[in-house]
Amino acid sequence: MLNSGLKLREGFNRVAENNIMVNNSLHPHVWFVNSEDVFKHNIVQKSYQDVRLSGWGKEMDYNFFPNEESMLKAQIYNRDLHSAFGDPMFKDPASLDFSVAENSPALKIGFKNFPMDQFGVQNAELKKMAKTPEIPVMRDPSEENKKGTLVVAWLRNDLKSVESEQEQSAYGLNTPEGVILLKVWSGSPAVKNNGLKKGDVILEADGKKVKTVKDFFQINVENKTNKLDLVIMRNQSEKKITINTK
Repeated sequence: MLNSGLKLREGFNRVAENNIMVNNSLHPHVWFVNSEDVFKHNIVQKSYQDVRLSGWGKEMDYNFFPNEESMLKAQIYNRDLHSAFGDPMFKDPASLDFSVAENSPALKIGFKNFPMDQFGVQNAELKKMAKTPEIPVMRDPSEENKKGTLVVAWLRNDLKSVESEQEQSAYGLNTPEGVILLKVWSGSPAVKNNGLKKGDVILEADGKKVKTVKDFFQINVENKTNKLDLVIMRNQSEKKITINTK
C-alpha cells in the first residue's frame, strides 16, 4: 500500500497478514469487543491509528514497526508482544520493489517476501488504461525522532518529549526532560476525575523518572494495574496525581 494505510471499521473475523504499508499503518476504527480480527506479520511505518475501540481483536502480533515508540504504544494494550522494530531494509523502493533483503529483521517476525508484479491490475487491456503509481518518498522515522517532531497518541491524548531549552523554560522545568500533554480528550480515562490536563508535563510515573515518550510507554507496558501514579509539572509547580488508564 503506497502512502496508504489499511482502514478496518466495524466488522468481524477479518484477517490481514503479510502486508506492507508504506509511510502508513493500520487504522482500526470502532472495533467491537468480539470482532475476532487478526493482524499479524505486517510491516507498518507508523503507530496504529486507532479510534473508538471496544476491543483489539483476536490477535495482533508479530508485526514490524518503524521505531520502538510505535511498538511500545501497541504493547501497552497487551498486543504485539512478539513484534519488532527497525529498518525493514526494502530492496529498491525507488523502483517500487518493496521486498526486503535476506538479512532484514522483518523476516524474523514471520513476514515473507512476495512478487512485486503479481498484484494490482493484471489484465493487459486494463493495464493500458491504468495510471502508473506515484513512487512515494520514503519517510525516515528515526530522523523524525531526532528532529523532535514525533507526536504520539496515548489513550487519545497527544504526547511529545521535552526536547529543547525553550520548552524547559516555558514549562518551568529543571532539565529539558519529561513528556508534554499537547492535546487531551475529555473522555480519556487519564483525563477524567481531575486527571491530566493540557500543558501538563509528566516527570515521573510509578516512581520512575520519565525523560521521554519512550520511557513513559515502557513504564505503561510494565504496569499491570489500571492506575498510574504520576509526578507532573502543572503551571510551573510540581504535583502528584493518580490517573486511571482504563
